[in-house]
Amino acid sequence: MATQVAAGPTQCVALSTDGKVICWGTPKVSPQTPPTYGDLEAFTGFPQEVTVLEHKNIVALSCGRLQTMGLTADGEVWCFGGNPTGDNLSVSGLPHQVPLPEKVRALAVGICHICLITRAGKVWASGAGDQGQLGQANLDSSSVFLEVEALRGDFISEVTCGGLHTLAISDSRICYSWGANDEGQAGHGQRSLVAKPAPVRDREGILEEVTGLSAGNKHSMLLTRGGICWGFGDGSHGKLAQGDTRDRVSAERCKGFPPAVCIAAGREHTVAVTTRGEVWTVGAGRAGQLGLGDWSYQINPCRVVALHSCFAVKAAAAENHSLVLDDEGYIWSFGNNSAGELGLGDTYSRAVPQQVLRYESSAGTAPITLHDYYA
Repeated sequence: MATQVAAGPTQCVALSTDGKVICWGTPKVSPQTPPTYGDLEAFTGFPQEVTVLEHKNIVALSCGRLQTMGLTADGEVWCFGGNPTGDNLSVSGLPHQVPLPEKVRALAVGICHICLITRAGKVWASGAGDQGQLGQANLDSSSVFLEVEALRGDFISEVTCGGLHTLAISDSRICYSWGANDEGQAGHGQRSLVAKPAPVRDREGILEEVTGLSAGNKHSMLLTRGGICWGFGDGSHGKLAQGDTRDRVSAERCKGFPPAVCIAAGREHTVAVTTRGEVWTVGAGRAGQLGLGDWSYQINPCRVVALHSCFAVKAAAAENHSLVLDDEGYIWSFGNNSAGELGLGDTYSRAVPQQVLRYESSAGTAPITLHDYYA
């Protein structure tokens, strides 16, 4: 009864056990795009079903700043919301199938770029490329998906898109990164822009045995074998869990996080789920996104004691809010709620986790028990 959920800056989306796509919050929009969830109103502070996607057999979801994307069991990709990347995506707000050269097994949406992993382990990217985030060894943008040829020969198993940078894990458990690097978020030991994928490094060389990854706005978090947490990039508010607020230009082992199974990087905070099902947070807390009952920031990881009664399995960190998924299929939310992104039916922020229990569907209300799939 594990869960699958994705969080954008001001919107969230989840997948129910019967394949329904559930969303809440208000997506940020471009001037040309109406703020809708396909067939729903712009503001959905209470979780609701996107009925247009009911029979598409969606198995994975990802939220960006302007749009949400869903992956079907057949390897097709559907998109709805805004369109920062070009003619291959919907600009009407209605779900739209994206034309692709190959079947897809995983996807990730950033602020203004998208990456896909094909079933053959190739990476394709589309959208803004002004910071090299498409991995094309140039700074060109593209309205069509282009293969990241520098990764050809490696089978890529996971990918994540940050603000203006990208991370990917190969089957050899090496993490590659590319794109913006002004705060060291690419983890290459320097701050120069990286237009072509290269391995993330720690102080001793290439970081190995990488098992998990998450890219925030300007910082990156990794997991290695044994659940060890690593951070690099922008260290403001202490979100790298180093006990200070300094930037790191190469991967550095976190201080204070217990062994973890999931790491999530938000805009200014980080959330980890431990092997014991505990939730730990660090970084900015001015919107309550740390779930610690106050609005201050923390430079050392703290356990979210309000979640002591549940066993967490996954977490998502967004711009100023957080989501936690427990082993019974329930979602817990905390942080900023000005756009209804906590799924509680109002716009009041919370500094203590609240349980998101029900969603609206054509058949009435139903509990959110989510599908055991995590991209």
